[in-house]
Amino acid sequence: MKIEEFDKALRDKLLYFGYMIQNEIEWIEGLESFDIDNEELERHYNLLKYFICDGACRIQKLYDDFLGKKD
Repeated sequence: MKIEEFDKALRDKLLYFGYMIQNEIEWIEGLESFDIDNEELERHYNLLKYFICDGACRIQKLYDDFLGKKD
């Protein structure tokens, strides 16, 4: 993988996961400001955790692939 391909793929992943994480944080902040049941709030915390963990794993895999296939 060339550095340009890595750069584009990394930017795409960061934009996607950044947006998803920001979206879940906004949901959580909105739900916390109202008296919403804990089940709905917990669901959004779980989604936030998923996007953070999955994003980190995918970025690490992209980096590992880049190092392993460096021209």
